[in-house]
Amino acid sequence: MREALRISKNDLIQHAELDSVIFLRIYIISLKIFVPMTILALLVLIPVNVYDGTLKNIHKDIVFSGIDKLSISNVREGSQRFWFHLSMAYLFTIWTCYVLYKEYGHIAFMRLHFLEDQDRRAAQFTVVVRNIPHVSGQSISESVDQFFQRNHPEHYLGHQLVAERQIILKDPKAIMPVAFVSFDSRWAGCYLCSNSTK
Repeated sequence: MREALRISKNDLIQHAELDSVIFLRIYIISLKIFVPMTILALLVLIPVNVYDGTLKNIHKDIVFSGIDKLSISNVREGSQRFWFHLSMAYLFTIWTCYVLYKEYGHIAFMRLHFLEDQDRRAAQFTVVVRNIPHVSGQSISESVDQFFQRNHPEHYLGHQLVAERQIILKDPKAIMPVAFVSFDSRWAGCYLCSNSTK
C-alpha cells in the first residue's frame, strides 16, 4: 500500500486506470475521518468515562472488565457528562459529512478530468441493452432500431446485436435479445437507457 501511495496520481492512472486512484482516495478518506476521531475520543471521551467511576460505586456483584471503565457504561445515569458524548457524536457526524463532501467533489473532478483527457472510444458511447421487447412481424434488430428511433431520435446512432457463437454455428438466424446501442454523447446513453425502462 505504501508503494501505491508514493506513485504520482498521473502515473497510477496511466498504469492502472482511474479506479485504482479512486480506491486509494477512499483509503485516504478513511484515514482522514477516523484518525482525528480516534484522537478526540482518546483525549476527551476516555477521560470523561474513566473519571466518573460509576461501575466501582454501584453493586459489588456486577462483573465488569477493565475495558468497561473506558466505556460510556462507567458514566452514572443522569450525569452532565453525557453532553460530552452527545456533542462528540454531532462533531463526528459533521466531520464525516465535511470530509466526504470535500473528497467526493475531488473524486468527481478527477473523473471528469480523466474523461476529458481520454481519446474518444466507442465504449464510452455504448450501452448494453437487455430484455429487448420483440415486436411481432419484425426482427430483433428492427425492434431495437424502431424503439430508439421513435423514443430517442436526437441521440441514437445505431446498434449491434449480441449473438452466441455456438448457437450461431448451428442456427445462423439465432440472435439473443441483447444489443450494444450507441449514442452521440457519453452521458446521453446512460441517462436515456436508465429512464427507458421506467
